[in-house]
Amino acid sequence: MGNLQETLEKLHSTLPLIADQATRPNAARDFTAAFFALYEAQAAGLTKAQQETVDRFLIGSAHILEPALPFLDYNLSDRIEARLASGAQADDWPIICQLRSTLEALKELYDLHLPVADLIPDDPDLDQALRDHAKGATGVTAPKGFPDSHWWWAQAKA
Repeated sequence: MGNLQETLEKLHSTLPLIADQATRPNAARDFTAAFFALYEAQAAGLTKAQQETVDRFLIGSAHILEPALPFLDYNLSDRIEARLASGAQADDWPIICQLRSTLEALKELYDLHLPVADLIPDDPDLDQALRDHAKGATGVTAPKGFPDSHWWWAQAKA
């Protein structure tokens, strides 16, 4: 999970790069990895002060991130689809789940601040591809506190 302060510092440092179309492609991996760490920390439980800090980040970054959300949606979806298309070996599945949870985390955490349904529409084809490929994956456990709506973690064990 890492340190929440370090995670927020990483997000703050990559936010201007995500906001700029020229640097967005190179910054996407670092930003989405840090955003997953933020979501993981929140799901595991934060103190009231930590949650207030996270809320300030989300509120303050929403307007900056809004134009980049469609790009992040495509970036994460493309990374998932690339792993699925290459055969999605057992060691790929935790990475696939992390990428899909990052996509869902962007929706969940920015939903109060942005028109997320318009910026990151549901992708039933991606979810069906996950279901189809999950049948052979094993040994994947969702991080502590992740909601059941992140079904792809448990799907591998079904």
